[in-house]
Amino acid sequence: MSEAQGMFGRLFILGQPDRLAVEEALGAPSKQVAMASRKWLREVRAAIKANKDIQPLMVDRRGDDALNALDLAAERLRKAGFKPSPEPLRG
Repeated sequence: MSEAQGMFGRLFILGQPDRLAVEEALGAPSKQVAMASRKWLREVRAAIKANKDIQPLMVDRRGDDALNALDLAAERLRKAGFKPSPEPLRG
């Protein structure tokens, strides 16, 4: 979850070396969509940590935008031959 937040966050740091690659991988979302997606991911993460119901967040339009962009990035990484780490993700 934090990695996904970080991807959207990289779009706002002009000096970030991989900013353009991340932007392309995410499908070049608008600044508004990227900010809303980052905020949505933060809210979902906080709800999970607080053991709260995330169902209301799952029907949020921001979630659709975030998940579509992340799905596009995952597909592009798979096509480029990226192999995910076998280590479990940490929240």
